[in-house]
Amino acid sequence: PDPSTGEIEYATGWIEGAAILASVGVVTFVSAWNNYDKALKFAELNKQTAKKEVSVVRDGKRTRVDIAEVVVGDVLRIGYGDILG
Repeated sequence: PDPSTGEIEYATGWIEGAAILASVGVVTFVSAWNNYDKALKFAELNKQTAKKEVSVVRDGKRTRVDIAEVVVGDVLRIGYGDILG
């Protein structure tokens, strides 16, 4: 409504509502895209950190194997800076 007269202009009154709706849509889209991008980067980082090599003694020989390949009978060699968990 016009503040001085109180009349409503129906011909152009829809513009304000459409602008608010469009801005909410843009903000929602940008936020969703940003979250999706972060999720992809996080998944890639998890893949890289999941690949850890450890030093073991297997069959009397020292070797480095992936943490997922450690089997019963392997003797883990623990050194300074190794993270146990």
